[in-house]
Amino acid sequence: MFFSVSKLIMLIVALSADAFTAGFAYGTDKVKIPPLSAVIVSLLSVLLLVSSLALGGLFKAYIPAPVASLLSFFILAVLAVLKIFDSSLKKTITEANGGDVAVLSPSEALPLGFALSADSAAAGIGAASLEFSLPVTAVLTFVIGILAIYGGCRLGRLLASKSEFNFSIVGGFLLLFLAFSKLL
Repeated sequence: MFFSVSKLIMLIVALSADAFTAGFAYGTDKVKIPPLSAVIVSLLSVLLLVSSLALGGLFKAYIPAPVASLLSFFILAVLAVLKIFDSSLKKTITEANGGDVAVLSPSEALPLGFALSADSAAAGIGAASLEFSLPVTAVLTFVIGILAIYGGCRLGRLLASKSEFNFSIVGGFLLLFLAFSKLL
């Protein structure tokens, strides 16, 4: 039992690394992530992982892992490029609108959640042969996902507040690295 739980936790932590990286990228840009947006991102991971574990045997023959990786790559690469170019434009926009801080809206959290969760679906299909408790998997995935998003965001925000360096461009490059990692 312990061995199965430790494998499950390792799987979820590995899948949550993407959420941590994305949270860091948004944090360096001082983007606020409201609880509803974090819940959306984390719930998408839960839904995709649990459903792919439950239906893994059926999906394995029809949805190869490279397809999920390519989809995740494409969405994350677009987000990364937008974030890299957005960092140079953000100063002008911020001066124009009185210094408002950006917020990751629930509608923006949805595509981010899908991008970060595509590998959850692939991992769930790959791990479908392992005997994981679906309720335990759902709860652990949700909690670890939320912690990863907010932990990354806090670290990114902390680094950005300690320096005049424009860390939002670093966040953009981290998202781009994350996108290319989906192809490996």
